[in-house]
Amino acid sequence: MKTKFNLKETWQFFKQVNQIFGIRYLIKLYSRKKTAVYSWCADPKYCVTNKRNPLDRIRDIFVDLHKAGKTDIAIAAINLLLESVDYETIPFKETKSVNSNIKDECLNNFQAMAKLQEVLLSDKTPEQVRSLGRKLKEQIDGTMNLFDDME
Repeated sequence: MKTKFNLKETWQFFKQVNQIFGIRYLIKLYSRKKTAVYSWCADPKYCVTNKRNPLDRIRDIFVDLHKAGKTDIAIAAINLLLESVDYETIPFKETKSVNSNIKDECLNNFQAMAKLQEVLLSDKTPEQVRSLGRKLKEQIDGTMNLFDDME
């Protein structure tokens, strides 16, 4: 499922939550004054009081964990948060192409895409479809890596 909203900065998240649930929701949830919560929802470029919001602070923790070599703890926390919306992270892994030229690589991708389409239109389980989709993504990543190596 593709998200309809793309966050560029943390204040945008709080602005959206405010628009959906109202400022009282955030005030009650965080036990903070109205002015503090409003500052979390405002673009810092145009806000006199620039308070760091909870998402900024969590991001700081993740950065510090990563610097300390404890990225796995940050990923576990992210997955814990993602569970609430039935998502999980998928680790990035470097993929290598099985072919030495783009033409053969694209042909393999086309065949894999045809297989995915066949499975999508069949009565396979969602996990079988997702598994095949992940394999296709990895294959395309390998193609892009081959392309990048050619430059």
